Amino acid sequence: MVWFKMEETVDQALRQSQVTLLDKCELYSWKVSESDHVTDVSLKVDEDWQTFPCDAFISFEEKRVDFDAFKGFKNLRLFCEQLSQS
Repeated sequence: MVWFKMEETVDQALRQSQVTLLDKCELYSWKVSESDHVTDVSLKVDEDWQTFPCDAFISFEEKRVDFDAFKGFKNLRLFCEQLSQS
């Protein structure tokens, strides 16, 4: 119960500061400037891809392994090993 109240309070403060908060979206890509600062992010929100200008990007997503990405990298490594052996 305390966590919910704290999260609600933080959300309200961020929104009052004109910070864009998004929930249930998927990060697709981000762009950085020559000085290594994030300039915008592309996210899948619902079923649409959208790009947002961005000064800072903070994710509160629970840390976990993305199985699809892991499997894709593993398969790519196996494919590259097969190519190098032929």
